[in-house]
Amino acid sequence: MSADRLRAAAKVLRERTMLAALGPWTAEIHEDGRAWIGQHRNEHMLAAHGHPRTAEYIVTMHPGVGLALADWLDDAAREAEEVGENHHAARVADLILGGAS
Repeated sequence: MSADRLRAAAKVLRERTMLAALGPWTAEIHEDGRAWIGQHRNEHMLAAHGHPRTAEYIVTMHPGVGLALADWLDDAAREAEEVGENHHAARVADLILGGAS
């Protein structure tokens, strides 16, 4: 994993984060399996049929978390150039970029 790939993943994550509504988000799980996910009543419906915990996970990964993760990937890229690859960061970058994990 090159430092360039780590930086590319950080860039993709930042771009996607900037297009998302600001967080933190909240989730309301309904008895029928639907979940409302949103921020300050600016809500969007997510069908979480059979897996209501999916909505809770998604709200945990709000844009603030995405930006912190992008910063970590940039730090890992700098470290990769200086001391070698961080295998955990490489795996995260691959998942973000859609490559092997």
